[in-house]
Amino acid sequence: MSLQSRILLFAACAALMTAAGCKKKDAEAEVPAAETPAPAPETPAAPPDEPAAPAAPPPALPKERETATVPDLKGKTVVEAVGIATEAGLLIRLGESREVKGATPGTIVTQTPAAGQTVERLTVVVLTPADAPAPPPAPPAQIDVPSVKGQTVQQARLELFEKGFTPKVGKPQFTGGAPGKVVEQTPAAKAKAAKGSVVTIVPEKAVILVPDLRKQPVVDGILRLRRLDLDWNGKEQASRDVPPGTVLDQDPKPGSNVDHDKAVTLTVAKAPGGDARAPKYASDLDDVRKLGRADLDEVTRLLGKVLPKNYVSAIDLDPNSPVQRRVGESVNVSFSYATEFGKDTLIYVIPRSKGKEIPGIRGLQFRAESDGQGTFQGSITAQSWFQTSLHVDEIHVVMYRFGGGHWGDKMLETRTPVRIHFDNR
Repeated sequence: MSLQSRILLFAACAALMTAAGCKKKDAEAEVPAAETPAPAPETPAAPPDEPAAPAAPPPALPKERETATVPDLKGKTVVEAVGIATEAGLLIRLGESREVKGATPGTIVTQTPAAGQTVERLTVVVLTPADAPAPPPAPPAQIDVPSVKGQTVQQARLELFEKGFTPKVGKPQFTGGAPGKVVEQTPAAKAKAAKGSVVTIVPEKAVILVPDLRKQPVVDGILRLRRLDLDWNGKEQASRDVPPGTVLDQDPKPGSNVDHDKAVTLTVAKAPGGDARAPKYASDLDDVRKLGRADLDEVTRLLGKVLPKNYVSAIDLDPNSPVQRRVGESVNVSFSYATEFGKDTLIYVIPRSKGKEIPGIRGLQFRAESDGQGTFQGSITAQSWFQTSLHVDEIHVVMYRFGGGHWGDKMLETRTPVRIHFDNR
């Protein structure tokens, strides 16, 4: 008999026994107490093999989501909008206020979601309130203009700046005063003028001695001219006499007397084809930061014509040449490079002795960076198996183009004299 049949049979028996028990009690109630026989002990029914499994509850029906219609909140005050949105079952978040022409400050000018859309309850509505227009700026304070007559241009500039004005140098004039000293100013001394406004100073016309800028890096020359209140312009000329970026010539010539607003033309050396010398456009690269915006733009344009498209800087050795090393020890080699062909460039670094490669010292090679600019760092070492002393008198660097249909085209080579001695004793 199956478990289910047993359970049903047990349940039926239990029901019959319960019914019989009820009838017996009713009959016993009619018999006098004295005649009531002692009840026989009832034999307990055997428990079922397994309890009946409770019936699974029916699955809950999906509850429909509650929705709300977004009210039109434009033109309402923030307080009104919050109240209306709350009644509609929505939440409010205020966005950054902005000025809207014709809108009353504090009222709503935009809302997201838009009015009339059906959304879920407790959806956040973003409101943008109108901002009040910014008040007109207060007029600048009027302060006294200091007297700078009789001062040098540099002294007058500094004092005007420290007193809150913007100094401007006008065209020098001949008045018979001391050359270079301020003879006029506008506004005049003790006049009231707005803080930050321009005060024009006119110096006594003076003759300036043009300095010698030849063989100097172009940035150094520009800074010297600016300190003398002289203007400049530049042009390029190919030369092997000085490194690229160096002042090759100037006009007017050194020692000439010129007015302060005279422009000095600088002729800057340009690298001829195959010239691998390192550019020299500044003694200290930090000096470039001292250039004004106009100077920096012009010198950038000039250097774009002057510097070679493919070059290798001066080679640096560590330890410096001359150097004694034992076989197996190394000498570090580093230099900067630039090439217009990027990764399509191979650069070879070849130690040589008397113009020939050296058995026992392996050369180096590497591929240029994708942007064509980088710094190479490597080392040369005499092999320990070599049983004699080795001498290096030259580091030969060759740049080849090997991509784009140009296989093995030599673009540049440079030779740097060195004295390196590897001793195997």
